[in-house]
Amino acid sequence: ASDVYKRQGEAYVGDKMRAAEQAIRKNELWEANNIRDEIDNLVVTYHLQSNQMIGDKMEEINSKIQSQECINTAKDISDRYLEAKRVAGNHQFVIANATIGTALQLSNENIDCQISTTKLTDLQNQISPAVEYQQMMESIADMVKYHRHEEVIAEYLKITEHVEKYQLKENLKIEHPSLYTFLQESGNG
Repeated sequence: ASDVYKRQGEAYVGDKMRAAEQAIRKNELWEANNIRDEIDNLVVTYHLQSNQMIGDKMEEINSKIQSQECINTAKDISDRYLEAKRVAGNHQFVIANATIGTALQLSNENIDCQISTTKLTDLQNQISPAVEYQQMMESIADMVKYHRHEEVIAEYLKITEHVEKYQLKENLKIEHPSLYTFLQESGNG
């Protein structure tokens, strides 16, 4: 390729690199990735693969995109942690657990970012007995609905043991009604 052709290519690639950096600064990573892919094609088209300056600049752009992706992921995980704490504070433990699960999945999908998940797993462990309690209560509600009274009583006693074992009233302020109250409120007393 002629020197004029290469210089035109270098100028065009330089413009595209500035556009990619601007997209990164605006946190428009989808656009930055598209421009980066376009630059890769232009480097081949203009035979610039051996240009060290362009190679170094591409590494810098890739690094900036990765860094911004990690910042965005960390913020998303942090937001989900705060949301999980908020809903757990409203005794919506199953929802909180699902929110934590999504945050942990995001961390796993972005393992290169090395985002700490200690607070998430600590919260998940803290609310785990309450999640199990709420799932058990949902299950027993179905038994009540289908008039499986003997199963209801046996299951309710297991749930009561669970509440006492994990001190859910003391630890998480869960008010577990007596069997009599539960049956009365269920309309089956």
